[in-house]
Amino acid sequence: DGSLASPVIEPRDEARRVRWATKNQTVAAMEEFVAACDADAARPSYTAFARAVAEAGATALFEYQAPGSHIIRVAEPQLVLLAIRDNVTGRYRPHADTLALAEAHGVPVAPRFTSEELFAT
Repeated sequence: DGSLASPVIEPRDEARRVRWATKNQTVAAMEEFVAACDADAARPSYTAFARAVAEAGATALFEYQAPGSHIIRVAEPQLVLLAIRDNVTGRYRPHADTLALAEAHGVPVAPRFTSEELFAT
């Protein structure tokens, strides 16, 4: 089990810094991970992605996964997009739109399963 995380851009912040809302014990490690990714052109730009989503009037919902978790085991930290939610209606954006925007920024998206796949015997 990872930690639910969401980027936040304070509207009054002229620099439009992206901060991450998540568990207190996770924030520092996750922000360090995001900064390392943003500094490396070969990795996802989570900050640019968060700004693009915010400019579209929505919020991205992520799961931060790191070594040491007892449920989801990963060798390296990762931030995986779960969904994009409209800030006005509260509705989730269509999966195809979410995939397209994530792909444009190199952001990984959690796999999607149908109920048939989940409950197959």
